[in-house]
Amino acid sequence: MKQNQMAEANSLVSKNEHASASEPRSPVTVGLIQGKDFGSAEANLAFTVGEIRRLAEQGAQIICTQELFNTAYFCQEQSTEHFDRAESIPGETSELLSELAKELGVVLVAAYFEKRSSAFYHNTAIVIDRDGRLLGAYRKAHIPQDPGFEEKFYFTPGDQSFPVWDTAFGKIGVLICWDQWFPEAARTLALKGAEILFYPTAIGWTDSEKESLLVECSMQALESMRKIWPFFRDRRPELYHGISQQFLESE
Repeated sequence: MKQNQMAEANSLVSKNEHASASEPRSPVTVGLIQGKDFGSAEANLAFTVGEIRRLAEQGAQIICTQELFNTAYFCQEQSTEHFDRAESIPGETSELLSELAKELGVVLVAAYFEKRSSAFYHNTAIVIDRDGRLLGAYRKAHIPQDPGFEEKFYFTPGDQSFPVWDTAFGKIGVLICWDQWFPEAARTLALKGAEILFYPTAIGWTDSEKESLLVECSMQALESMRKIWPFFRDRRPELYHGISQQFLESE
């Protein structure tokens, strides 16, 4: 009798697991904030908090700020005074945003200037889960240097291997602005299981470019697309060894 009951229980568990695996996944609503400089860190933070609340009320589940959200884009010039804008992580801003994420039940991606030590400063994005936990931070890996974009003066390149966070609403990866031009980074995040990639950027800081958006991301469409276009299955990583080199001589 006990063996029959055990067999029935195992059968029921197996059926439930199969049903759960085959159930369509719910879409995820993403909120994107592209603000401008309002003249001070306090004013920029107040604007962003207000937008986070507004997007959450409209149904956003994951909300992402722009790059360097609480400052002006100071990289247009080289000045040591701008290093004073940086702050530690965890710190005052991350703690405030953690409380906000917990209050609203949303996941937050917030990008700002990090002081890691007196010798290392980073262009960083933090990820906070809906329960207020600081899951971690991503430090911008690819640092540009052009007239009006003096970023190498301020930012040390990140030293992480592109982390992925399993949030309450799905697995996400974060890259920052200039990172978007390096497909190796996005591919690495996808291989690690990231389902949504976020790219906070400071490009677009004028009044006309200030906007917040709500976007619904279909997780089921992602599942279906990966079945019909099996890029990961057909990859040939054993042939790509040269991609890890800075430069390749012609053979």
